[in-house]
Amino acid sequence: MLLYFSIKNQDRQLSLDLIRLASALAIILIHTVSLRYFDLDQLGYKNWIVSASLGWLVIWGTPLFVMVSGYLLIGSAAKTNATDFWKKRFHKLAIPLIFWNIFYYLFNHHSSAGSVVEFFSQLFASGTASHLYFLNIMVGLYLLTPFLTNYLSKTNLKIVVPILILLSAFYHYSYSFLGFPRLNNIFIWFIPYLGYYLAGYLVGNLPTIKHFKIISSLIVFIFLLSIFVTRKLVFIFETHDQDTILVSNLSLPVAGIALLIFYFLSHLSNNILQKHSHVLLKLSNLTFGVYLIHPFWLEILKNISITSYWPWFLSVFILAVLLSFSSVWLLSKIPYVRHFISTSSTTATTASSSTSTRKSTTTTRS
Repeated sequence: MLLYFSIKNQDRQLSLDLIRLASALAIILIHTVSLRYFDLDQLGYKNWIVSASLGWLVIWGTPLFVMVSGYLLIGSAAKTNATDFWKKRFHKLAIPLIFWNIFYYLFNHHSSAGSVVEFFSQLFASGTASHLYFLNIMVGLYLLTPFLTNYLSKTNLKIVVPILILLSAFYHYSYSFLGFPRLNNIFIWFIPYLGYYLAGYLVGNLPTIKHFKIISSLIVFIFLLSIFVTRKLVFIFETHDQDTILVSNLSLPVAGIALLIFYFLSHLSNNILQKHSHVLLKLSNLTFGVYLIHPFWLEILKNISITSYWPWFLSVFILAVLLSFSSVWLLSKIPYVRHFISTSSTTATTASSSTSTRKSTTTTRS
């Protein structure tokens, strides 16, 4: 998702566009499920468990966005100094962050009074809408990225990344079960996602993985098992954080499946995707704005008068996707307004540079 740079389509690594598009659709699906997640009595057990399981199956959306960002930004930061890195990119994150926090704060308070103090307290915590925490994550990662480049030359990411992912999983366990405080501040939100950020750079540049079929089969099995176990946990634990301990952004099964999906998709050849490159590029360029605007459409669409759950679910999801992409496309055509929805850059890389990076990674970190 981040900031876009103009490059020739034939040099572009189309697999990253595919990852962004898949992640955006996964997140819309998750948030469609969440609209009725706590309506077990109304939906009935069978409808609810199928719907919830569908959401858990695509919980990897946000981790993949963070990994794409790491894959691209860490590499680009090595080619410039910190001042130039921030100057070139930070305003493209700051403008959407401020605008959409104001937008959702006003939207959520259209029928009640708000306050400036309340707005800023939400802005500097997790944002004025639940999905805006991603922007807060990126603020910290943007600030840190130039310093990471010096650190990476002195460390082995194959050791550091698993440790960070384990610590993030422990952090989730700690605030869910032990009462530890959350890192609920715009400048430290990124810390639990640092493992994903570095993993994007590491995994995207790995040339091959030994015993890939065995490892991937084990990861998929553990992930599916975690979903099956979660179907039982939701009726045991008291809080949502506790009963989704195995299927949250920071859980180990989700980290495993996210890393697997990212590795598989990021290594797809451009030749495979070239046939659909025109549509893929068009849609990929809109994904950042789609991420930002889709909760607005979901909030409106959730009141569609369809009695049966699955027709309602499919209608809301499909319409949310269509309205989100079309509205962002229209907004992108308006001067100045496009700055609110066009910070979508996690695809700015070339296939040739990616290939060379993977070769150098094999030499320096094997």
